[in-house]
Amino acid sequence: MQFHAKSLSDLPVDGVEYYVHVIDLSDGPHLQWVNQNLATLDLPFGPETGLVSGPVDLSEEVFRLLSRSLWPHLPHLEDLLRCTTCLVISEGHLAHTRNKTYLGVCRTFRKKCRDEHILLHIGVST
Repeated sequence: MQFHAKSLSDLPVDGVEYYVHVIDLSDGPHLQWVNQNLATLDLPFGPETGLVSGPVDLSEEVFRLLSRSLWPHLPHLEDLLRCTTCLVISEGHLAHTRNKTYLGVCRTFRKKCRDEHILLHIGVST
């Protein structure tokens, strides 16, 4: 299922086991790529997974939430989010979960990122 949300508070807390947030803080072609490929991204997910997209404000909200637990790596994370589209995958609602959260990188680079092959396990503190 797909959600287009302006804020994390717009997402349901129950009924979805995994959330896949499409995050993009760039100002370039990444958002075009997301819009063109969003339906394709949704295909492999089952009914218990929600694909979340939204405006840059939503990406910034997710970044602020992640930055609370990633402050030592913040410059690298911000650089990465500004040069490509990323997927933040959480077990449970991102703002409430204490479960593992993952960051995956989509191949939409406008410029070469230092962390091109990154897949991080990140802990989100609420």
